[in-house]
Amino acid sequence: MQAEYKAWVLSHTPQEIHAANLARNQLRRLSTAKKQPANTEKIVDGRHVKRQLTSYNLFFTERIQSGDFKGIIIADAARLIGQEFKALSAGEKKVRISAYLDRTLAYNVTEI
Repeated sequence: MQAEYKAWVLSHTPQEIHAANLARNQLRRLSTAKKQPANTEKIVDGRHVKRQLTSYNLFFTERIQSGDFKGIIIADAARLIGQEFKALSAGEKKVRISAYLDRTLAYNVTEI
């Protein structure tokens, strides 16, 4: 059963699967039934490509994980991190993005 499902998913393009999932979401929202119909479940596709993170996302995640903001309310920490990010030069932002892309590419190559 699992092999048949995977073969069926692979017989469609990722764009078709995405469009089908959008349609299924809309059907779920329009349905008034307590139990959602089986044809509205999300189609799981391992080929889905994630969006590339922005330099701010990378910087924010890195700063939060550093532990420098322990004990600080998240809203205050986010404000402080935003100020730090604005103070960075464009060159420093590009270096962070390229380092992230290198790590991501190395991870994806070892995963295959």
